[in-house]
Amino acid sequence: MACAVNGCKNLKRFKPKGVTFYRFPTGSLLNEWLRVLDKGSKWQWTNKLICSEHFSQNDLYTVARHIINYCY
Repeated sequence: MACAVNGCKNLKRFKPKGVTFYRFPTGSLLNEWLRVLDKGSKWQWTNKLICSEHFSQNDLYTVARHIINYCY
């Protein structure tokens, strides 16, 4: 499966080292992603993925970071 961002050549099956793939969210966050990607609301986002190359480190929410922030 290819990254859903236009022009991105990353494939989940042959992903480069360090690249992670993410499913589309639901609710209002889904609408934000579709807006940023310039996809219409009728675009079929189910079973699509976006690779980590399209996110900054601050965009990514990890369980470990949440636990660390919670503990301090």
